[in-house]
Amino acid sequence: MAGIYAGHFFGYTMRIDRQFLLSLLVPFFLLTVVFLLYKPGVTGPFLLDDPIHFQKLAGSDGEIDTTAEVLELVGSGSSATGRPLSFLSLLIDDNAWPAPPLEFKLTNVLFHVLNALLVFWLAYRLLVLLPRYSSKESIFLGATIALIWAIAPIQVSSVFMTIQRMTLLAGTMSLVALILLTYAWNQHQRPKATVLIFCAGFVAVVGLLFKETAISIVFYAACIGFLIKQLRGDNPHLYRLAVAFSVLVVLMLISYYVLNVSRMSELYAKRTFTMTERLLTEGRIIVDYLAQIFLPRMSESGAFHDDYPVSRNLFHPLSTFFCWLFLIATIVIGTLLRKRVPLLFFGVAWFIAGHFLESTFLPLELYFEHRNYLPSLGLWIALVVGVYHFLRIKGTALVFAPYLLLLAIVTFGSTTTWGQPGVLFHVWLQDNPQSLRARIEVVRYELEQGRFSEAKRIFLEGQDYIKRDAGYYLYGFIVDRCNNFNERFIDYDLEGLLEVIDRARFEHASLEGLNWLTERIGTDRCNLQLNELESITSRYLQTEAFTQVTGARISIENNMAKLATKQGNLDKAISYLESNYQLSKDVGYLLNAAYLLASAGLFESAELFLDRSEAIIGSSINPFEKRKNEIQLGDVRNALGVFKAQESKIKEVN
Repeated sequence: MAGIYAGHFFGYTMRIDRQFLLSLLVPFFLLTVVFLLYKPGVTGPFLLDDPIHFQKLAGSDGEIDTTAEVLELVGSGSSATGRPLSFLSLLIDDNAWPAPPLEFKLTNVLFHVLNALLVFWLAYRLLVLLPRYSSKESIFLGATIALIWAIAPIQVSSVFMTIQRMTLLAGTMSLVALILLTYAWNQHQRPKATVLIFCAGFVAVVGLLFKETAISIVFYAACIGFLIKQLRGDNPHLYRLAVAFSVLVVLMLISYYVLNVSRMSELYAKRTFTMTERLLTEGRIIVDYLAQIFLPRMSESGAFHDDYPVSRNLFHPLSTFFCWLFLIATIVIGTLLRKRVPLLFFGVAWFIAGHFLESTFLPLELYFEHRNYLPSLGLWIALVVGVYHFLRIKGTALVFAPYLLLLAIVTFGSTTTWGQPGVLFHVWLQDNPQSLRARIEVVRYELEQGRFSEAKRIFLEGQDYIKRDAGYYLYGFIVDRCNNFNERFIDYDLEGLLEVIDRARFEHASLEGLNWLTERIGTDRCNLQLNELESITSRYLQTEAFTQVTGARISIENNMAKLATKQGNLDKAISYLESNYQLSKDVGYLLNAAYLLASAGLFESAELFLDRSEAIIGSSINPFEKRKNEIQLGDVRNALGVFKAQESKIKEVN
């Protein structure tokens, strides 16, 4: 008998040990595979908005080394929440600018690896909540889902568009919150469940401080609740709560748009499409996302999609009609079959709800692959679990093993390309010949390599595609005037540039070019006179496409203030700074005016601006902004004291 009991005991122990070892090996395998596939991309360059945001690490003297500069970095965001924690996370890698991209990209890879482990945990927790899956099955399915999700080629841009660390970290918080909710779902003691729900809510709020897409947690929770309700046959309280919060979020977003309709109209003025055109176009884009998710390809993917054709109506292009027909049919079929095929409804609802914030009526750019970072997860859960339902473990492994191999090959090729700037930019330009961003990046790279003729050829070729983007022509003008070439880079002069500005549509490249020139005018870097730059900048102020966008007008007028200061026209500079304050309500412009007045010896006027600034700062309700402005106010007051002391010494000498 003792031998029989011992045999049962050791057999049971070995089963436990195998399961325990499996649960340890799966995360290690995930970590290793994902890291190795993404590692080639860490040698790539900063892209798109990266330099705009990362230059904030320069602080006031090339690095961030004071509390005030940290607060300024944290409060530098312009979105609804400001995304302060995303900007704070940049200090993990460096506190100065310029900085090499390697460490930032490597950290992003590690965050993505962490998220892969969290996806495995979430999928495992979800499946063990369902009655038909054992712990072993849940580990297998969770690992398959996490691996497919993590190495899908569409995720590459989320990792290597470096500033999209905000997407990665918002995803981290979303996954942690959902994991906590799965524990709450299985908790029969109400006090413990309540604590878990509050913890999940707190994590969700933290996620919002990384990026607003974390609001989609409520949609994902409702999808999980639906699946549990259908497959367990009960109606958990958490499901009803998640549905109620989802409806509330939708109403809040619609209310936000309605209450800020004038602001939304202004933001749409920056775009080459209306809200209706955006909604129509997003139908085609969503279908394109689906194709990229399930049928991975290296071509036609990447960071630059500013040349994506806009749908002007339901039948122009005709693909708009068929894409919307497909989406509506999918949603209707999924809804009608939600009880018979709950996984289908779960996957469709998760994906569509995940795109509600960024792919509907808000005036954002049309196309970015990183918007699929978490929305694609619901599709993979539905697909993998659905296949397993029919084929079990061996059949599922036979189906997905070659598919995983295909994903790995495409992703490795893609990350290798992302790690080679020379190859990367040329591939993207070949895929998107009408993309202003892709063409400028190729021209810039060729110039850095000393290939002037090739850079010039590519730039002039772009003029056939890019007619109304003044930023493109301003970039060529900068290259021509701010480099010591033996021949002209462009085939137009200052008057030609001004003519393009007159007919231009809004784009950000012009603002970046004006900022760059304003900082360098008067140095030996550029063969450009102050009055020439003033002509260019003032022409932008006369162009409706730019002046109707408040942010653009503020940027241009701020440059005009700097030019007026360099010209010694103090009244003009103060006038522009006052206008900037009225447009932005940013007290920093008043403090700049106070400093200019103090440096000119107009102490009484400077003190009036300082007193006015102090009153405005005192009424601020944003603690980060208030503290930052208080420090700046103190700095200007100290500078005023220094200027007064210097003047007193001069008077004594005289």
